[in-house]
Amino acid sequence: MKMVRFTALERAAMRQRFTALERAAMEGRVAEVRRLVRRGADVDGRNEDEDGHTALHVAADYGQVEVVKA
Repeated sequence: MKMVRFTALERAAMRQRFTALERAAMEGRVAEVRRLVRRGADVDGRNEDEDGHTALHVAADYGQVEVVKA
């Protein structure tokens, strides 16, 4: 069995009901967004709260223009 290692960002996102991709998008971490997408992050994944936003929505809501462009 292969052990999966999570980054601090991924662990924080799991605790806060965001996907790691949403958390990276929220914080404007373009390199991390790209890394997560390369690793297979679901770009259409929805967060667990009532709004159901994707990482793209979150980036736009937080004014993270560079993440939106990525």
